[in-house]
Amino acid sequence: MSEMLTETIQGTAVPKLGLGTFELLGEAAIETVQKAVETGYRHFDTASKYGNEQAVGEGLSRSGLSRDEFFLTTKVWITDLHPDTIVETVAESVAALKLESVDLLLLHWPSPHFGLKESIESLSLTKDAGLARQIGVSNFPPSMLLEALNYGDLFCNQVEFHPYLDQTPLLRIAAERDLLLTGYAPLAIGRVSEDPLLQAIGEKHGKTAAQVALRWLVEHRKVAVMPKSKSPHRLQENFDIWDFALSQEDTDSIATLAHGFRIYDEEWVADWEDNSRDAGPALRSVTLS
Repeated sequence: MSEMLTETIQGTAVPKLGLGTFELLGEAAIETVQKAVETGYRHFDTASKYGNEQAVGEGLSRSGLSRDEFFLTTKVWITDLHPDTIVETVAESVAALKLESVDLLLLHWPSPHFGLKESIESLSLTKDAGLARQIGVSNFPPSMLLEALNYGDLFCNQVEFHPYLDQTPLLRIAAERDLLLTGYAPLAIGRVSEDPLLQAIGEKHGKTAAQVALRWLVEHRKVAVMPKSKSPHRLQENFDIWDFALSQEDTDSIATLAHGFRIYDEEWVADWEDNSRDAGPALRSVTLS
């Protein structure tokens, strides 16, 4: 079976499965990154707001990987986009990560403090300064993403993506514009593990429901996913998805699970342009000013 372990975006190869590090701090973050490297992960995602860039950088440093062996993303926060200070701010993140540049720098959320044009132009300054090889956005709905593409050369939109939230419009834009769609919360914070349909499909393949969900996600074009776990067992389980493939029937069945279930939300994102506003209150939210 041929495997698509990487996705090529604008000529750059990106590992389709990575490690999300939200809420991993200190020594636990260092050890998790090291264990992930041992397991085979080569794509890592952090953010200045996570408070763990130094730990993630230390974990990668201790792992012994050379710089060209991994792909690393960090994010700049919504208040840190002033053109006079963004280069200095991002330079601090890059230094904390023990790197000269990150592979990808994202705007963490659409900013209510800066206009969209100014936000993207500020991000572009970090690329010009050699601190970020590529730039992109996170949590952008379709029309906002299309507008943002007018203001800079973007590489990625990172959004919540799991079987319960249809991202077809953003997937279409990614395919048409050669963008990466990175999916966070791909296991819907454990919800997929209890899903009867995913469990049944897993039984056919000798896999868990979580592995089925991750396989379904990575089989999408222009997509990488970022499951998070600090358990060595879960890290291994999440990584062991390359020795099976879903049938068309499996794929079509999983697609029927989408019902607008959104976990992460912010009041300043006025319209997600889908039915997720009808899913009820978000289970959790970043909600940081």
